[in-house]
Amino acid sequence: MNPWAILGLGAAWAVTLGVAGAWQNHAGHVAERVDWQRRDNAELRTANVRIQELEGQRRAEEERHALELDSIAMKHEKEISDAATQKTSDVAAARAGALSLRIPTTCESPARDAGGEAAAGAGVGDGGATAELPREITADLYALADDADAIVLQLNACQAVVRSDRGR
Repeated sequence: MNPWAILGLGAAWAVTLGVAGAWQNHAGHVAERVDWQRRDNAELRTANVRIQELEGQRRAEEERHALELDSIAMKHEKEISDAATQKTSDVAAARAGALSLRIPTTCESPARDAGGEAAAGAGVGDGGATAELPREITADLYALADDADAIVLQLNACQAVVRSDRGR
């Protein structure tokens, strides 16, 4: 056989081996890429479903929390309104004399008549004597007490909000 023909056939055979190898390499890469893309797509679908579930849960939880805060706010507004009404009522009643405050007092020594003798009178023990506070002082004390009650209501509302936030 002609050496040039053998050399040409050998070169042709080498080229076909190279082309076949390149084609197989490319096909293997494509098959591998398809496999990992399929696997990644399945993982992404699963992750997206889980993300939607978690977002739904968070939205429901946020809505529940917002409703709870609205409830706390409405209750607090009613309590503050009631407290203001009570304060107005208490102050007006104290100024009108319908509400009064009394404080304990000690008995003073009995008055002496001109002869130096103690005046005769009913005996009163120290424990039973009281005096009524003036109406304006009584009104001011009721106003202060009602203001303190309103502060307690505000603190209770704050505690309810903190408890609600911590419960999340």
